[in-house]
Amino acid sequence: MNKHQTGFTLVEMLVVAALFVFIGAAVLVLSQTGAKFWRATESQLTTLTNAQRALDRLRQELSAARQNGLTCSADHTTVSFNPLTGGLITYALAMGNLTRTQGQGGVAQLMASGVVVSTRAQEEPFYCLANGIVQITLSVPNSALAPSPATNTLNTLRAQVWVRNPAPPAP
Repeated sequence: MNKHQTGFTLVEMLVVAALFVFIGAAVLVLSQTGAKFWRATESQLTTLTNAQRALDRLRQELSAARQNGLTCSADHTTVSFNPLTGGLITYALAMGNLTRTQGQGGVAQLMASGVVVSTRAQEEPFYCLANGIVQITLSVPNSALAPSPATNTLNTLRAQVWVRNPAPPAP
């Protein structure tokens, strides 16, 4: 055998192939983790955006409602009120869905999904205070950053609305 032959030995080729496989696997795992994080963040952002829109609409409707007929349920997951235009509007939070129903027996419109009831004290979704003030707290789990439910944190949207309009005068 000629000692002046150039090239790579079989062992060198196997080491390089193993390094390429290891680096390729690491890139694949990182890209899959990044894509999973991206999807979770995008989903959470959509949920937060929908919750913010629902909160803005609820604040607008409540500020233009009448004080008479303003009620919060005993478990603080429902608020009902009479708009100036008449009728009844009800917002309810159940099983992660915030819905809006107009009129008695009306069809519930989904305003936001993925909204939860906070377990923290004084953070009920709808809390009717004295003088027509409604405290609203909507919480969305921060699932993108905390994959374990035990360590899940909440993004909380809060508002206080004063229902200023008195009852209509008696005819």
